[in-house]
Amino acid sequence: EMLAYAKESVIHMHTAYTAEFILAQPDNPKLPFESVDLLFVCNTIHHLEDRSKYFSDLKSSLKAGARIAIIDFYPDERSGELGFPKHHLVARDTLVQEMAVAGYQLTREHSFLPKQYFLEFVAK
Repeated sequence: EMLAYAKESVIHMHTAYTAEFILAQPDNPKLPFESVDLLFVCNTIHHLEDRSKYFSDLKSSLKAGARIAIIDFYPDERSGELGFPKHHLVARDTLVQEMAVAGYQLTREHSFLPKQYFLEFVAK
C-alpha cells in the first residue's frame, strides 16, 4: 500500500525522477549489485531486527560514494505524542554504533527536524 502511495506521489510532483521503488524485506533489501546512489530510510529503521547485519549485507548494492540517509523519531520527549509506543524506536547513538559495526561512518547530521534525527552515512 505504501509503495503504491510513494509511486503515485512522485507522479504528482510534475518533475523528472530516476527513482525505482523496491519493496524490501526485513532480512533482504532486494537491491541489485552496485545499483544504489542513495538509500533513504524514513521512520522505518526500528522495524529492522538486526540492523548491523542488514546494512553490512547491503554494502554490495551500493555504488562507490553512495550515501545512506536515515530519518527516525527520537525515542524520548523530543518526538512528542506519536500515537504509538516509543519503546521500539532506536536511539540516535545506538544507530550510529550499529552502523559503525556494519562498516559505515556518519558523515552528516541535520538538525532541522524537531521530532526526528536525520543522519547520513557512507561505507568505510
